[in-house]
Amino acid sequence: MQADFTYNSATEVTPSGRTFETRKNDTSVILAKDGARVRLTGVEIRKSGYSSNVNAASLQGQNSAVTIVGVALPATTNNR
Repeated sequence: MQADFTYNSATEVTPSGRTFETRKNDTSVILAKDGARVRLTGVEIRKSGYSSNVNAASLQGQNSAVTIVGVALPATTNNR
């Protein structure tokens, strides 16, 4: 799984007032995995680009704005 911004179990972040963006194909904007704690407040998430694999996009979240994998906690969002 590819993402422009990846957070893993060693990560606890609260970015605020920031823009996260990717235009790459087969790439998510934000990936939280393995117990990462990510709180998104007042952020803007922009995603464009295509998925070359419809099953990976539908079943695994490939090419999505925010992808949560494994035992990561759900992202908390309060976005613009």
